[in-house]
Amino acid sequence: MVARAMGDQRWSDTPRWETPALAAIACVALALRFVRLELGWFGVDQARDVAIALDIVTGRAWPTIGPTMRRVTRLGALYHYFWAIPYVGWRDPIAGYWFAACLSTAALVLAWRVARRSWGAEAGVVTAAVAAVHPVWVIDGRMCWAPAALPFMAALLTLVMLGSPRRGRMLVVGVLLGVAVQLHLTMMVWAAGIALLLLLDRVRPRVLFPGVVAAAVVGAPALWAMLAAGAASESGLAALPTRAPHAAIAPRLIAVVTLPARVVAGLGGWTDVEPGGWLLGAATLVLAVVVVGGLVRLLLSTLGGDRSARTVLVPGLLTALGVLGLPGDAWYYYLDAALPLWALAAGALFASRETAPRSGTRARAIGIVGALAACAALAICTADWLWRVGAAGYTPVDPARLTLDGRPGRDAATVGRVTTVAVKREAARFAAANGGDFETVWRRLHGPALADATGDNGFWLRWTLAQATPPSSDASPHVGFWYADDPTGRALAAAPARATVERIGIGPLLAVRYAPAIDYDACQADGVRVAVPIRVAPDPHRYGDGTPALPATLPARLTCPLRAGAADRSSATAAAERRIVAALGGDGTVTLATDGRAAPSAAVAVLCAPASAAAVRLTIARPAGGPAELDLYDLPLGVGCDESSTSAPAAGTEP
Repeated sequence: MVARAMGDQRWSDTPRWETPALAAIACVALALRFVRLELGWFGVDQARDVAIALDIVTGRAWPTIGPTMRRVTRLGALYHYFWAIPYVGWRDPIAGYWFAACLSTAALVLAWRVARRSWGAEAGVVTAAVAAVHPVWVIDGRMCWAPAALPFMAALLTLVMLGSPRRGRMLVVGVLLGVAVQLHLTMMVWAAGIALLLLLDRVRPRVLFPGVVAAAVVGAPALWAMLAAGAASESGLAALPTRAPHAAIAPRLIAVVTLPARVVAGLGGWTDVEPGGWLLGAATLVLAVVVVGGLVRLLLSTLGGDRSARTVLVPGLLTALGVLGLPGDAWYYYLDAALPLWALAAGALFASRETAPRSGTRARAIGIVGALAACAALAICTADWLWRVGAAGYTPVDPARLTLDGRPGRDAATVGRVTTVAVKREAARFAAANGGDFETVWRRLHGPALADATGDNGFWLRWTLAQATPPSSDASPHVGFWYADDPTGRALAAAPARATVERIGIGPLLAVRYAPAIDYDACQADGVRVAVPIRVAPDPHRYGDGTPALPATLPARLTCPLRAGAADRSSATAAAERRIVAALGGDGTVTLATDGRAAPSAAVAVLCAPASAAAVRLTIARPAGGPAELDLYDLPLGVGCDESSTSAPAAGTEP
């Protein structure tokens, strides 16, 4: 009655089917976003953000500048304070993932509210359905990272802008824009879209003034961060996206149209068969047709003077066009701020008859059924993707499919896999069980499976050690991690058990605790003791600020004694031998040698040392000034020195 008295027929006489339809959509959306959040990946940027957030809520740090963006410019300081919100009441790293899922869900509700208010019940249901199951919206909304907040900020700004321009509303818009531009650089284009809307609305300066002041005050840290970053890196300014060569638009347009299938395929390379297959492709095609049709309708309505259509269309479309025209790399998540526009466009195509009297009832009903069927298919495919991640314990990453250009980006060029939060947490617990301080435990970690340990895995180890004192205080055993599907991992898993060696499967990893044959405390270079492995102690706070991730120098020659009687005799063909591995990270090669034996020079050198060998000698060749790190370890259980397991260990597979 209130709605009818106010003259808004779209909110009166709610259809009977709307409530159960929205309830079903809500159940699907909540399940896809909140079930098993520990399946999300955790990279070095998550380690940085969570570490700084925990510092803020515990009073250890008050950052005045945000993180790096594109390795050159920086975001405003409010970025860190925004992502510290969930850690006020819960200090577990997973809190940020719950916060991101809540933001994703709130964005869905806001988008539905905009569609329901503007175009009626049918449009609201279709918008909510698309927002609930869109793979990009779901996947990015389960992650603690900047893109998770973009749909929420975009939908909230759209809803606020629907009202008539007033001083109070402009003040709110200014505050939101000041925060948004510090969450991701793409929101600056969105802010330009808001400015264009205000110009089209011919808002009076006295009404606009509070918003301008609020945006300037709240957004000042963003300007300060960019100026500080530019002044600190004159040579680095050439790497800004605006200085890079312009990319072809046609491939990017195709990538945008096929975005759901493209992203799922780019994050789903477990087998040769892509997740979703034809079902995902068909649903993506139907959704693309619906969204394009909705965009056309929004454009026509905008040209006809419809303010609601203009408010929905202009900022999101301007952001999408800005990303499409961006020189340099354009990653798929740059479009996350435009996700509400895609969902709202799908809903706008099915505006109710009160607002679109020319629509054919039958064609409209068929279109709604088709759109909802495509959403159901997307829900199935997204759930299937999540199930595969849970079963594998990692997310495959194909950078060529995650950029809009169909080629690897500058930040990630190789196909790899990133283990889940659950796997990283359990691996850190296993490594920390020896006890001791971080440096002690860190120097006793080996193997190729945690190749990115200088960032995110180092964070988990620090956090785990800080939570409680492990029951053991024996720091002498070493711990190695291998992927269970590489040759070394399979050989270690199949080797006979031994009381002195502990093996455990952690998702896709095989973790092994053992007493090493190498006497690390006696390693020397030119008569000077050297701590081995040689690598940078991880500090996620410094990620992206130019701090080298690899040691600046390595000795050209290194000698490490072998403990007497350390060779394994579990295999007749490998009697009294133990496999030694030297893995060089960065440019260069390493050569292994013992008495009478030598391994060819390689990035990963492998040598079977006899029981009589007193020491292993390393010769490292690398470009002058080229940073590199060195991992040196031996394989327990007699693995690697018989004919069935002579292949070199896999290189690190995490990008």
